[in-house]
This record gives sequence, C-alpha cells and structure tokens, in this order.
Amino acid sequence: MNAFAPAHSYVLGTALVGLGLHAFFRPTQEYARFGLPLESTSTNTDPPRTKKTTAGRGRRPNYNNDNRLTGKDGSASPLIWLKGVREISYGLALVALQYQGISTGVTTVAGVLALAAVGDGFVVWFHGGEKPGRKKAWGHWAAAVGLGSWAAWRTFVAYGEWAAFHALNF
Repeated sequence: MNAFAPAHSYVLGTALVGLGLHAFFRPTQEYARFGLPLESTSTNTDPPRTKKTTAGRGRRPNYNNDNRLTGKDGSASPLIWLKGVREISYGLALVALQYQGISTGVTTVAGVLALAAVGDGFVVWFHGGEKPGRKKAWGHWAAAVGLGSWAAWRTFVAYGEWAAFHALNF
C-alpha cells in the first residue's frame, strides 16, 4: 500500500469525526480521554446572594450562582465542544480533500494535525495533573510523530527526498 492510498485519509477522517462527536455527546468522558481534569465551577466560597425582587409570596429567590447556569463542580466546560468542532472540522477536511483527489491538501492537513497534537500534548502536560496528565501527553506526542511521519512520507513520495529536504534549507 502506498502513501496515497485513500483508505488512510478516510479512516483517519472518520475517526476524527467520531472523536468530535464524542466531545458533544459525552463531554465529561472526553476530558478523561483527552487527559484533562474536569472544570471546577465554584471558586467562590461566599454564600449565594439573592436578587431583590418585588414578587409576592411563593417565589423562590434567584441565586446569581445557580448551578443550572454554571454547572456543578467537576463539570465539562463548553470549551470541550470547541474541541469537538475542531476534531470534526479536521476530519471533514481530510475526507473532503481525499474525495476531491487533492493529495497536497491531505498532506498539509496531516502536517497541521501533527502540530495540533504537539500543542495538545503540551496543554495536557502542564494542565492534566502529574501522573495521568503526563501519561496522556505522551499519547498526544506519539500521535504527532505518527501523523508527522505520514505527512513527511507523503511529501517524499510526491516530490522526492531531495526536493523535500531542499525546501527545508530555505
């Protein structure tokens, strides 16, 4: 199988769409899979304040830190959905570029995915906690090596080894 076999792009693109959907449908589990702890929402230890209302009897006070709005401690931040959108976008881009036969675009997206995995690894390393975060960071970096190697292989096959290394010298 050569570097330009379409199965690689379709499988990776579908997997990325699946990871993005996982972030939407199971956001708290996505934190653990990615390597980050859940967000803490109650950093304020003061008792909740009530809004003054002119309503009559029987109305409950409206708290300004209502859990319906902010979530409970250890909940998923809406930012995990941005991660899901990112993964779905990458996956759809890979599938669409492969379907259209734009091999240079597939190679470029693979390189971008490798860079994103490097960045994800650093975020998880510094914010994922000591033991679990450090372990998950290595997983992100392994994915970066795999994706970067695939992108480099595609580049060498398309342009030849000399052309690829010559481009790095400028």
